[in-house]
Amino acid sequence: MHATHTHTSKHTHTQPLTEEEVEEREQLLKEGFASWTKRDFSAFTRACEKHGRTALTDIAKDVEGKTLEEVREYAKVGGVCGMGVCGKVV
Repeated sequence: MHATHTHTSKHTHTQPLTEEEVEEREQLLKEGFASWTKRDFSAFTRACEKHGRTALTDIAKDVEGKTLEEVREYAKVGGVCGMGVCGKVV
Protein backbone atom coordinates (compact mmCIF):
# COMPACT_ATOMS: atom_id res chain seq x y z
CA MET A 1 0.00 0.00 0.00
CA HIS A 2 1.44 3.36 -1.04
CA ALA A 3 1.11 6.49 1.05
CA THR A 4 -0.38 9.40 -0.80
CA HIS A 5 1.40 12.73 -0.43
CA THR A 6 -0.75 15.76 -1.06
CA HIS A 7 0.91 19.12 -1.60
CA THR A 8 -1.13 22.10 -0.58
CA SER A 9 -0.23 25.60 -1.60
CA LYS A 10 -1.27 29.02 -0.38
CA HIS A 11 -2.21 29.77 -3.98
CA THR A 12 -5.51 28.10 -4.71
CA HIS A 13 -6.01 29.65 -8.13
CA THR A 14 -2.77 28.74 -9.85
CA GLN A 15 -2.42 28.18 -13.56
CA PRO A 16 0.41 26.79 -15.63
CA LEU A 17 2.60 29.22 -17.54
CA THR A 18 1.86 29.66 -21.22
CA GLU A 19 4.58 28.75 -23.71
CA GLU A 20 5.11 32.47 -24.30
CA GLU A 21 5.59 33.12 -20.56
CA VAL A 22 8.05 30.23 -20.27
CA GLU A 23 10.05 31.58 -23.22
CA GLU A 24 9.98 35.12 -21.80
CA ARG A 25 11.11 33.87 -18.39
CA GLU A 26 13.99 31.91 -19.94
CA GLN A 27 15.06 34.91 -22.02
CA LEU A 28 15.00 37.27 -19.02
CA LEU A 29 16.99 34.82 -16.97
CA LYS A 30 19.62 34.48 -19.70
CA GLU A 31 19.89 38.22 -20.30
CA GLY A 32 19.83 39.67 -16.82
CA PHE A 33 20.59 36.94 -14.36
CA ALA A 34 23.32 34.78 -15.81
CA SER A 35 24.62 34.07 -12.30
CA TRP A 36 21.26 32.59 -11.29
CA THR A 37 21.24 28.85 -11.84
CA LYS A 38 18.27 26.59 -12.31
CA ARG A 39 18.78 25.56 -8.69
CA ASP A 40 18.61 29.22 -7.59
CA PHE A 41 15.44 29.70 -9.63
CA SER A 42 13.88 26.60 -8.07
CA ALA A 43 14.80 27.73 -4.56
CA PHE A 44 13.41 31.19 -5.31
CA THR A 45 10.15 29.77 -6.65
CA ARG A 46 9.73 27.40 -3.68
CA ALA A 47 10.45 30.25 -1.27
CA CYS A 48 7.85 32.45 -2.99
CA GLU A 49 5.30 29.68 -2.61
CA LYS A 50 6.28 29.12 1.01
CA HIS A 51 6.50 32.73 2.21
CA GLY A 52 4.44 34.69 -0.31
CA ARG A 53 5.96 36.70 -3.10
CA THR A 54 6.38 39.91 -1.11
CA ALA A 55 8.33 38.35 1.79
CA LEU A 56 11.70 39.06 0.18
CA THR A 57 13.72 38.84 3.41
CA ASP A 58 12.41 35.31 4.05
CA ILE A 59 12.80 34.37 0.39
CA ALA A 60 16.45 35.54 0.44
CA LYS A 61 17.13 33.32 3.46
CA ASP A 62 15.93 30.31 1.46
CA VAL A 63 17.98 31.07 -1.67
CA GLU A 64 21.47 29.96 -0.69
CA GLY A 65 24.26 32.23 -1.87
CA LYS A 66 22.03 35.17 -2.82
CA THR A 67 21.78 38.41 -0.88
CA LEU A 68 18.56 40.21 -0.06
CA GLU A 69 19.49 42.82 -2.67
CA GLU A 70 20.03 40.16 -5.35
CA VAL A 71 16.67 38.58 -4.52
CA ARG A 72 15.00 42.01 -4.51
CA GLU A 73 16.40 42.80 -7.99
CA TYR A 74 15.46 39.35 -9.28
CA ALA A 75 11.89 39.76 -8.05
CA LYS A 76 11.62 43.32 -9.33
CA VAL A 77 12.79 42.72 -12.88
CA GLY A 78 10.11 40.34 -13.85
CA GLY A 79 12.02 38.16 -11.47
CA VAL A 80 9.69 35.55 -11.88
CA CYS A 81 7.41 36.39 -9.02
CA GLY A 82 6.75 39.62 -10.91
CA MET A 83 5.95 37.55 -14.00
CA GLY A 84 3.48 35.51 -12.04
CA VAL A 85 5.52 32.36 -11.66
CA CYS A 86 4.93 32.29 -7.92
CA GLY A 87 1.22 32.35 -8.54
CA LYS A 88 1.37 29.70 -11.24
CA VAL A 89 2.47 26.13 -11.44
CA VAL A 90 5.79 25.79 -13.26
